[in-house]
Amino acid sequence: MDQVRCVESECISLLKRVTSILESHGFKVECNGKTRGASGSYWDVPCIGSLSIGPVTIRIGVAAASTVDSDAVEYYLSAKNDLALDKVIVVTRERPPEELVRLASRLGISVVPGTEIREPLGPRERGETFYIHPQVTVEEVLERIRTGRIRGLKPVIPILGRRKNILGARLLLYPLLCYRGTIHAHLGGEGAIATREVDLCFEAGSGSLVTVEEHGLSIVWEWGQLGEIEDTAVDVLAVIGEIGTVSLTQLKEHFSDMDVEIALSVLEEYGLVDRLGGDMYTIAKPPIQGYKSPMTELRGLLAKEPPQARCARRLEPMVDPLKLRRIVESIGTVEEEAVLYYPVYMVVVEDERSDIKQTILVDGVKGTRLDDLEEVVSDSKMVKAIEKVMDEIEMGGECMSEPAQPPHSQPARPG
Repeated sequence: MDQVRCVESECISLLKRVTSILESHGFKVECNGKTRGASGSYWDVPCIGSLSIGPVTIRIGVAAASTVDSDAVEYYLSAKNDLALDKVIVVTRERPPEELVRLASRLGISVVPGTEIREPLGPRERGETFYIHPQVTVEEVLERIRTGRIRGLKPVIPILGRRKNILGARLLLYPLLCYRGTIHAHLGGEGAIATREVDLCFEAGSGSLVTVEEHGLSIVWEWGQLGEIEDTAVDVLAVIGEIGTVSLTQLKEHFSDMDVEIALSVLEEYGLVDRLGGDMYTIAKPPIQGYKSPMTELRGLLAKEPPQARCARRLEPMVDPLKLRRIVESIGTVEEEAVLYYPVYMVVVEDERSDIKQTILVDGVKGTRLDDLEEVVSDSKMVKAIEKVMDEIEMGGECMSEPAQPPHSQPARPG
């Protein structure tokens, strides 16, 4: 693939700058020239960065090119798949057309012009894994479903000749990506800055912020599905966060070949940026008034070991933790990050007459239905993992009875 390979000293220098940034974020980077994939083919992706966050390992390939066209995007996508990479970063001397950058981003290929590479950040403490053990048993959950004591559900008993059957249940260990640090926002465009220490947790199916309410885990919809934001919009957010208040003209000068207005529209839609009037933009006030983090509100239940339930199924993050971290760092700082596995019971109910199946998610701490999480999961990358567990339940109805796990005595993270 000679047309995308970069041999000029300038491109090699850019490659080193990208790998140094990855290393500053805790990645272990190895550069060995061409990299051999599972198929036996060699690819012009000379550097591979690996980062373990708890049980999850992120692999990012880094390549350099003078420019990138549609053939190059196809090449790097093939390399990404053959090398089992989560993402490929291609650093270029000049920025390709915006449409191509957006297409590449959707395919997991980040095209980054060398002029937009940010300086490395300092080392961070990262990689801890925690669990919260269920405080209600699966038998208690099933009894609440049968008798209609789950919010939003009718009793699962014969009604007018129609009956619903409970096919089975599983305990899911649902991943939350948590970032401890500070959040600051430039308010009103007058230089006033509000700062607050936070421990933000995002469900790892779509990147939606979660909080602890009286009825259990809940989605903060103002910051819903942040993991779906394209990398180009996150790049714009990072610049706004660094400057504070910036004009559309400044952003267009900084991102000369990007459709900045589309990126700003996306950031406004996701509640990350506010338009102050005219063409001035600033970081939006974060929706953390009254926010209750699972890491702090349920600190007494944190454990370092998973619950010993034979029917527990641990799900893995489906969103890019590095993207969420970049979003948080654009509006504040991150000092620590962790993966928290939250207990969620998944129950499958079937209507006898219509054979229609319903998946119900129940909070393993509160014993209440997680309507918000059901909605988010149905429209996220996590749905495939849920469907796999659903198939397992349909194939066999064992594991209908599990004991609740007592609170773990080991406090996990100093506070």
